[in-house]
Amino acid sequence: MMSTPAQCRSCTGAAAELFRRLSPDQWARLRDAVVAHVYQAADVVFHEGTPPLAVYCVRSGALKLYRRMNHGDEVVVGIRGAGDLVGLRAVLAGLPYWTTAAALERAIICAIPAQGFLELIGENIGLAFQLLTRLACESRSVETQLVERCQEHVGKRTARFLARVAQGSVPLASSRPGHEISIHREDMARLIGTTPETLSRTLHGLSKRGILELDRKHIKVRNLEALLKLAE
Repeated sequence: MMSTPAQCRSCTGAAAELFRRLSPDQWARLRDAVVAHVYQAADVVFHEGTPPLAVYCVRSGALKLYRRMNHGDEVVVGIRGAGDLVGLRAVLAGLPYWTTAAALERAIICAIPAQGFLELIGENIGLAFQLLTRLACESRSVETQLVERCQEHVGKRTARFLARVAQGSVPLASSRPGHEISIHREDMARLIGTTPETLSRTLHGLSKRGILELDRKHIKVRNLEALLKLAE
């Protein structure tokens, strides 16, 4: 991990829109407080159970959020990409981070110290309202994911996940134009809510049908229309 200059004013990420309402003085305070770091794949940004010292803004790349179960397995609860804020709930509640955040790929992450962030919210009702809206949308997304895991079979969940990544709804910067997807199969299995073995069989089944093209590191969507039909 190494530091890099913060660029809040010129940042094009979705989170930058949250701060457009800040006064010049508030912008200056934000700029002076933010510390940007470069993380490589698998580097941990913060650990589950540690004090909420900062809110993290993803400038580029992607993070996975996961919890470690008692038997040692990981449960991945989401992916966050450019423009997302991570650790927000913990800072607002004053409770420890409830997940671990780790880089899925090279990422630039900006840390906003918790105290300064809370002061900005207290001073700016527009910022507070936008954060509430964002939290509501994230909660709805998590609820949808839980319902899908309970009610839908693995094939449909896999098709929906791949379609979302191919269409840019899931933030993986390492995925390339032409629907080429790059993600570790174990992480993908955890996000879908299945085992790596079941995922492998599902992917190979889609490959035999000509919907996907597989190699050891990448998945290429050859027939997005057919994938979308399976995801319905």
